[in-house]
Amino acid sequence: MDLKKFARYGKFFFSKAPFYTIFYITARCNARCAHCFYFEEIEDAHNRDELSLDEIEKIARNWGEMLILNLAGGEPYLRNDLPEIVKVFKENTGLEICAIPSNGILTDRTLTTVERLLKENPDLFFRFTFSIDGMGEQHDEIRSVPGNFKKVTETVRRVRDLRKHFSNFTLHTNSCFMSQNQDNFMDLVNFVHEDLQVDAINVTYIRGDVKLPASQEALQKEKYAEVINHISHLDHHRFSKHPLSAFILGATLLAREKVLENLSTGLRNFECYAIKKMIVLEDTGAVKVCEMMDQYLGNLRDFDYDINKVVTSKLAETEYKKIQNHECNCTWECAIRTGVIYNPKEYGSILKHALTSGKGPKNGAAPKREQVAELV
Repeated sequence: MDLKKFARYGKFFFSKAPFYTIFYITARCNARCAHCFYFEEIEDAHNRDELSLDEIEKIARNWGEMLILNLAGGEPYLRNDLPEIVKVFKENTGLEICAIPSNGILTDRTLTTVERLLKENPDLFFRFTFSIDGMGEQHDEIRSVPGNFKKVTETVRRVRDLRKHFSNFTLHTNSCFMSQNQDNFMDLVNFVHEDLQVDAINVTYIRGDVKLPASQEALQKEKYAEVINHISHLDHHRFSKHPLSAFILGATLLAREKVLENLSTGLRNFECYAIKKMIVLEDTGAVKVCEMMDQYLGNLRDFDYDINKVVTSKLAETEYKKIQNHECNCTWECAIRTGVIYNPKEYGSILKHALTSGKGPKNGAAPKREQVAELV
């Protein structure tokens, strides 16, 4: 990485507007997942007044600089103007990294959009993530879509083939740890690592008020500990082309351990910078404090499409003080990772994880029990 870009990344320590934006560009979705905490909005998607592209451009023009944009949903590839949304943020905010999570059901449509994004934005780095929560029929049942597993694995393989022509992206999978898959989660991880050969395997611990509450019952943190320990020992060399890869990887591994510690103690063990450094924007323009909180800060349509007016409001300052006082707690990995990245006190631990990642059992070998015991 050149020094100029590194210096620009450093500027986000002092930026007023949130540098990391999670933007739910649509509530429309073609799956009905058991572990979805956004299911009420999805069920009501046809009644929601989505921001138009013109409105999104106004938001981008007023934002200031942005480092990371996560275009989520719903299913983001259901928006026909997805490439245009990326373009307006890139042109107006100097966006560096664009992440797009997906269920991978719409293979052809997704591939067409991904290729267009890569061709039209050679100086923008993309992180394409596809959700796989079980093997075969188990995944289909969790997502209530027959044939989903076959479709998403085909999508992953076809996006993976684009490595031959493009270098400005990494390919990820995300798997949600829940009661339905905790007994065979390790098999899923090994399949993704060995067969799909993605750049990074993400795991999220089920959170929020989900569509099927039984998905959160009888969870065993010992099994989660085995999973995160195993992933930390996999070979991560494919992730090396991601900007600040070693730093991000170390922060990610540390965040997973903090999730486990949080599950054991019930106490928040990280500083959170929601509102100041990261923000959640819904498809209607509503701005939320956090994915896991019901508190809204207002709607950009009522603030001249200016995020800076929202995050500097009295309500925002009040809510941020609550966050600083640890009046909230969660296991949301994105919030935790952002928290450790912007907390210099965590840099020693990040460095340790970055240096030790990829060292240990290989070829799908299970972690030793004493390694798991260190985490539980």
